[in-house]
Amino acid sequence: MQYLLRAYGRDGKFDDTRPLSLWMVHDGGSTAAQEAAEPGSQAAAVKHAELKEPELLAAYGESTLSEQNIRVSGGTVTVRGGGIPPRHTVWVAGHEVPVDARGNFVAQDVLPSGAHTVEVAVLDEEGNGTLYLRDLEFKPNDRFYVGMADLTVSKSHTGSAERLMQGANAPYDYNASVAGSLSFFVTRKFGDDWRVTASADTREEPVKNLFSNFLNKAPDSLFRRIDPAYYYPTYGDDSIVQELAPTLGKFYVQAEHHDDYGLWGNFRINYLDNELAQVDRGLYGGNVRWLSDTTTGFGEKRFAIDGFAAQPGTIAGRGEFRGTGGSLYFLHNQDILTGSERVRIELRDKDSGLVTGTVDLRPSIDYEIDYMQGRIVLAEPLSSTANDNLLVRTSGLSGQEAYLVARYEYTPGFQDIRTWTTGGQGAAWLNDYIRFGVTTSSNDAGVGGSSLRGADVTLRKSTDSWVKLQTGKSDGLVSGSFYSADGGFGFTSYNPSSFANASAEAYRADVSLGLGDLLSGNKGRLTCYTQHLDAGYSAPGLNALTATEYYGGTFKLPIGDRWSLNAKADRKAQDRGLETTAEELDVAYKLSKNWRVSTGVRRDDRQDNSPAVPATQQQGERTDVVAQLGYGSLATWRAYTFIQDTVSKSGDRDDNGRAGVGGSYRVTNKLQIEAEGSEGSLGPGGKLGTSYLASDHTTLYLNYSLENERADSGVFQRQGTLVSGMKQRLSDSSNVYVEERYQDIDSASGLTHATGVTLAPDDRWNIGANAEVGTLVDSQTDAQTKRKAGGIRVGYGRGRIQVSSGI
Repeated sequence: MQYLLRAYGRDGKFDDTRPLSLWMVHDGGSTAAQEAAEPGSQAAAVKHAELKEPELLAAYGESTLSEQNIRVSGGTVTVRGGGIPPRHTVWVAGHEVPVDARGNFVAQDVLPSGAHTVEVAVLDEEGNGTLYLRDLEFKPNDRFYVGMADLTVSKSHTGSAERLMQGANAPYDYNASVAGSLSFFVTRKFGDDWRVTASADTREEPVKNLFSNFLNKAPDSLFRRIDPAYYYPTYGDDSIVQELAPTLGKFYVQAEHHDDYGLWGNFRINYLDNELAQVDRGLYGGNVRWLSDTTTGFGEKRFAIDGFAAQPGTIAGRGEFRGTGGSLYFLHNQDILTGSERVRIELRDKDSGLVTGTVDLRPSIDYEIDYMQGRIVLAEPLSSTANDNLLVRTSGLSGQEAYLVARYEYTPGFQDIRTWTTGGQGAAWLNDYIRFGVTTSSNDAGVGGSSLRGADVTLRKSTDSWVKLQTGKSDGLVSGSFYSADGGFGFTSYNPSSFANASAEAYRADVSLGLGDLLSGNKGRLTCYTQHLDAGYSAPGLNALTATEYYGGTFKLPIGDRWSLNAKADRKAQDRGLETTAEELDVAYKLSKNWRVSTGVRRDDRQDNSPAVPATQQQGERTDVVAQLGYGSLATWRAYTFIQDTVSKSGDRDDNGRAGVGGSYRVTNKLQIEAEGSEGSLGPGGKLGTSYLASDHTTLYLNYSLENERADSGVFQRQGTLVSGMKQRLSDSSNVYVEERYQDIDSASGLTHATGVTLAPDDRWNIGANAEVGTLVDSQTDAQTKRKAGGIRVGYGRGRIQVSSGI
């Protein structure tokens, strides 16, 4: 079950949060539960106290807004405090705020422009206490500015030998008689409508060159990307750093009018409406956006235009990592542009390989990244599979494939990149039901240049019933991706020359029909899709060497209060390659509030039309049936058992009989165990997963999976993976991670150790180190492949002196 929150404004506009999962726990109908429902009972008082448990405040202070149409103006008031005695409550502006176990609290409130008196009260159980009043004013017109100028007049006399000692990259011209620098930052608010922010820093230059190359990216941006929190001294206060003028150049300016703006500096582009022509980058250049004030009845802006032109000096990178059961992942590139990363989890259909769902991850909350080393550590381990709500197991461990996808910008060594990247997106809702959109992006990198263009049309009756048509056209290699199945120790990718001078098209059509729009009260839904990629088509996440076609659909129908029907079909066909077809029908019946029985049938077919069919390829048709019985306590645990068998097959397909048991148990609020074990015709399979939150700073995890994985080639191989690890934040300036990964497959086995630490021994020195050591052993020849990697970095800061280095 999922829920979202919606807030309405006076003009009918509304804000929405993104959907979040809601866990329902059965109270058993006990007398205690009934007493808790009575407002004046003692149980109700206990229930009120339980609402203050830390688990229920996990999202306090976070924002999950997905749609924001209500205009907010004024200012934000932040109140911090500490030393609150036990059994006391804190109230800010008339609202109670949570207090942690140490007696600390923090709260924020948004107030309109004008004069206000903010009340902060600390009260005991009887309502007695202390009241603090603070007067403040948010002026309609306000400004802040700071500037600095430096001028140096000098004269030098050097001989030819001394001039040679200056080097080719001297910080400034030593022969200059007049040099200096200019810098400023200014932000001004004009009423509730306009705000202008600007900054400039010419660096130390001869006066005649102060404003030359003013809009270019700074050549020393590498050193500006070093994170001061890791390399420079940290201070014991509660201050935070907020980049109000993000730029890698000498100049930044942004003019805002409500949601509209124009800027020159660093910005992010997220054109994701067209699945065939997505543009998702962090760039340096110019960006303009305009949104209409009017919205549709569903909350979207009726008109939206966005355009950009950039000379980023960086290259777009993309890494796709199959979930390993661990938290540690290494990017293919290093020296990542700070703040340019966008990290998300993608769930992909096991039959078609198409993306069925995404979860965007938040920095510092869901993951931590080391920009210099290109390392990502997730807050929670990522499993290799996720539940797909289908019954028939296609291997020892079945379900949707889980991938960690990272998009980022990186600097390719000392290469100077002077290419222009341009693009834009426009969308218009003619009414609440018809939408048109266009997307374009191009890169003028000479022979290696590329372009991507797309258009889409949406016809909508409701949120459940709609039709969407999409088309795209690519020239050249638009986006290269690196794929890793072991967390970043090994990568594969397409050969870029395969897409050189390629020009290809793609189209996609999606149909969704909510049966409730036809029959009142019906919650069923039917979806269909088709997609075609020409040979040579290139887009983020969509690179096709040969022409590829997809089509399929799903059907879900609850029948009464006890029966439910679930059907799914997919077909994927590659030109002169593998063709796969899969269809499944599942029926479930709810015996009682705890017991549930299900049965299903699946048919899949494989045909390889390659000029040279691999000897290991399996072709033919196979039909499997399954029955499953499950029990849910509606509280802390659930369990199930299943049995399946192959009823018909053709060609050289293997049987797929299998039987097993599985379940999950929440030991405490911090520890949950999930497990499944099975044995079948294709070999044993199973999974075991635990994650334990030892404290607010320490997480332990252990995951094991055993499966008989099927690749597109049709080769079945046993693969076992055991991952264990620990992440601990020792303090605000030091953290450590350790991860062990053992992998055993038919062809090879190996053990990899990975560890790292970041430490600030005092207020001047900062030290970081990491190491990875592993050995892969070929099971046929006993040949060993040893992996060794390590790094160390040191930073020192004192006054105006800041030095850092890393290997």
